[in-house]
Amino acid sequence: METKPEAQESDLKKKLIILFSIVLALLVVLVCIVDIILYRRWRAARRAQPQIVLEVTAEPKSIPTMAPPTQVIMVVENTPIPTPEPVIVTAPPPSPLWRFLSMDGNDIGTFENVADTAQRLKARCIDTSRPPPKKGEIYFMDEGGVLKLEDGTKRYQRFKVTAGQ
Repeated sequence: METKPEAQESDLKKKLIILFSIVLALLVVLVCIVDIILYRRWRAARRAQPQIVLEVTAEPKSIPTMAPPTQVIMVVENTPIPTPEPVIVTAPPPSPLWRFLSMDGNDIGTFENVADTAQRLKARCIDTSRPPPKKGEIYFMDEGGVLKLEDGTKRYQRFKVTAGQ
């Protein structure tokens, strides 16, 4: 009989170990399930925090219009009306372009105004080393009274307007 209780005891120990292992495995599974549920809730709460709320505006039902601007006209009574001053109209200055006509023996050239052929002037040659111009060459008069070729070249003589012209 002694062997029986030892055998029964050993069977009982084995059964208790198996039962304890099953309970322990169930507890581990239960803890894992609870842990997974809690972790998902924590993640959902964490994702919900940085939500950005956008303003939503209703689409307008009509296009806003502007009233035409009002014009204010100020009327001031009993103010004297200024009288316009007379404008003095003078003849336009002579054209600065002159046409060469001829040259005499004293190196004095005769020119006529391109815009008004009635205007003539005489000018002394200042470049005697250069050849005399051909009849009809166009000259430009600068501010100093010097007649130079219109195109700016120096192929012909230049002239200085004489006194009294």
